[in-house]
Amino acid sequence: MPFYVRKGLNFGPLRVNFSKSGIGLSAGVTGARIGVNSQGRAYVHGGRHGLYYRKSLGNVTGGKGGNSSYRATVERQSAIELFQDTGLTFPLVGVQKDELNLPALNREVSKIPLAIAGFIVLWFLFNPSILPGIGLLVAAALVYYWYQQQEQQKLICKAFEVLKDLPVREQTAEQWQQQTERIKEANQASLALHTAFCWLENQLSEGQLKKIQKERSFLPIQEKQIEAITIYLYQTIVDESLADHQLSDTEERLLWEIETTWKLPLDKIQEEKNLIVQFKELRTIQEEELRPITFSREMVRAEEGYFEGHGKFLTKRILNSWQENRQRIKEVGYVVDLEGILRISNRQIEIQDRHQTRSYPIKQLMDITLSLEDGVLELTFQNRKNPVILTSDELMKISGILGKLTLV
Repeated sequence: MPFYVRKGLNFGPLRVNFSKSGIGLSAGVTGARIGVNSQGRAYVHGGRHGLYYRKSLGNVTGGKGGNSSYRATVERQSAIELFQDTGLTFPLVGVQKDELNLPALNREVSKIPLAIAGFIVLWFLFNPSILPGIGLLVAAALVYYWYQQQEQQKLICKAFEVLKDLPVREQTAEQWQQQTERIKEANQASLALHTAFCWLENQLSEGQLKKIQKERSFLPIQEKQIEAITIYLYQTIVDESLADHQLSDTEERLLWEIETTWKLPLDKIQEEKNLIVQFKELRTIQEEELRPITFSREMVRAEEGYFEGHGKFLTKRILNSWQENRQRIKEVGYVVDLEGILRISNRQIEIQDRHQTRSYPIKQLMDITLSLEDGVLELTFQNRKNPVILTSDELMKISGILGKLTLV
């Protein structure tokens, strides 16, 4: 029985979740979805970053008691749930890409010089007593200035059309100089930024990364600017690699090569590296045999331990409620049910604190739902109505171990 990740596989606005109990679909924009819970009730769920909205829509299974007056009563009595982040979980934040703002290349040349030139010509036409030669000279200079700017803009766009598609072997100083020899140095900066972005993208596409110092030796681009571009591309690759919630050996090697060849500053990509480490650990658990460990407590006969660390059993409680516009509103959030030493063995999953130990048998585990954004595992057991909610700072590892154990 494989576990599934609540974030699912992304097909535009549709999201698919896989579990032992079947496939569930949810639709909507990011942060909002419509779904069906285990009791067959439809719900709307939306919101992000600590405050969530959830509203039940009534039974959708077509069971008994489906008359219109009953459905109307259910709708009136349904409550809006606002989920409040109580700070007790360990959400795994996805890639937060920095904004990359490159200056526009195809800029419209201002026509103010032409307008001023036209005004000067008209002025001297109606004031012939003033020497017209001076006015015409100034007007001609303004027109020429506008023409030069227009030509420069055309040259920049023409050069970019050639430079952007150059394969890695042709990304040279000679090509840059050849395409920009008629472009003024003051106008080359924006072209260099766009060229660097496209060249680095082409390197990724061809799988032939080059050291950044080579481009910086002839492209008029500052170190901070090229750093922003490389980090943006790196974050994009990380995001795409983890979109299916897996990290292959090939993807891991590519990310490592980007880090080392482009010499990315570690302090700027630490969150991404943490994600990579956790997904790598999950892959290792899935591919290799589980390695038994020794617990800090005495092991029972035939018991094999696989995890010991800190964890919490949580329960969802109503923190506050009120009535507004004849609509009941409930603010809910997680509270700690039991916190202590979390252990996982081939027999059970347990948490032990100073006073008690609570355990659940592994053989009765039916579904495992990992919510990366919420930082919780929802464990569904046989003969238990509500799932067991678990959180830990090692959720990825725990979910992998549980998924592996349920396949045994």
